Amino acid sequence: MVHPIYVHVGLPKTGTTSLQWWLHWNRERLARQGFLYPGDRVNTHWLATLDLQRRSFAGHRMPAAEGAWTSLVEQISAWQGPALISHELLAASQPAKVGKVVQDLAGRELHVVLTVRDLSAVAPATWQERAKNGRLESWADFIEGIGRGPAGGHDFWRLQNASAVLRRWSKHVGGERIHVVTVPPAGGDRRLLLQRFSEVVGLDHATFEDPPPRSNESIGAVEVAVVKRFNELLRGGSVDFDTYHRLVKHLVVPDFLVRRPAQQRFRLPASAAGWIEWEVERTRKTIERLGCRVVGDLDELAPRCLLAAGEEGVDPDAVERDQVDRASAELIIELADALRRERRRAAQRPVAGSARVSAMQRAKGRVVRAGERSRMVGAALQAWRWSRRTVRREPGSGRV
Repeated sequence: MVHPIYVHVGLPKTGTTSLQWWLHWNRERLARQGFLYPGDRVNTHWLATLDLQRRSFAGHRMPAAEGAWTSLVEQISAWQGPALISHELLAASQPAKVGKVVQDLAGRELHVVLTVRDLSAVAPATWQERAKNGRLESWADFIEGIGRGPAGGHDFWRLQNASAVLRRWSKHVGGERIHVVTVPPAGGDRRLLLQRFSEVVGLDHATFEDPPPRSNESIGAVEVAVVKRFNELLRGGSVDFDTYHRLVKHLVVPDFLVRRPAQQRFRLPASAAGWIEWEVERTRKTIERLGCRVVGDLDELAPRCLLAAGEEGVDPDAVERDQVDRASAELIIELADALRRERRRAAQRPVAGSARVSAMQRAKGRVVRAGERSRMVGAALQAWRWSRRTVRREPGSGRV
């Protein structure tokens, strides 16, 4: 019997993080259903994709990616049953890399899954994701660049050109084995996307355990401005990318900035409707021509998250300096309070044999050591220590 392999190739910002977290958390349940979701770490498929494509991430090389694709393929080859690979960066795979995936998984029935979403929701989420990866691009430049469409050369389309992605993969697997899953509009059943995805792959998602929260939620204009302030300060490379990624993208943003109340959401202007509708129609025609299976409704790709004609929305390029200063000061206070609570918990833990070191303590130790090497990190540590007693702002300086 030939067992199928499903390759979920993105697109980015289409619920991929949520789906991958569901799959990773329930990988033992999947195995009991006969399915393999390879890897013991949540970033296994990301590293494997970087290795496959022989590329860096946000301009930074990831040593842990070396050999990750080969390891993933070996796990699948040893599994007597269907398997699933999922990472949105696979959407960027050029023909030679698509061919390598097909060659490395030869002898199995290969299916491709593409999740697609309303581009008026995708675009703001993508811009702030780029900021969380160290970019400094303005909102205005981003809107202008993506509005020229795939032919305009903006690298947004390297990962969001659904029609091109479908064509590349169909040349190897055929349109009949490509499955397009539409992302439901926000505000509905949070399990609906998982249900649609499971229908394609043949999973019993009703048996899945709800994973603990793992946020990749959007943030508002002020919060993005805080992240971009980090990026400006770190432009000289005083903090290595791995430290930045762990502390800013995976700590500061999801654990603190996401939770700020009354965030100012921003949207594309009404004028974006034209190019979005053109892209939706191009994608629809490609799907029909190739004979891809659709789960969901392509009408869900119509732009629903635009500013109304004449409506003045939030401009994330025009956030006032005082708002950024206040948010930054609040962030320092929250970080200091989190460390204080962790210290208290650590002091109350019983010690058996050698002292136990918590993850927070280890992280703090890394930050302290980084402060010894970096003037910027050292200054941030001083600000934190000072904030334990009081918080003051230096008028007009923009510094906390």
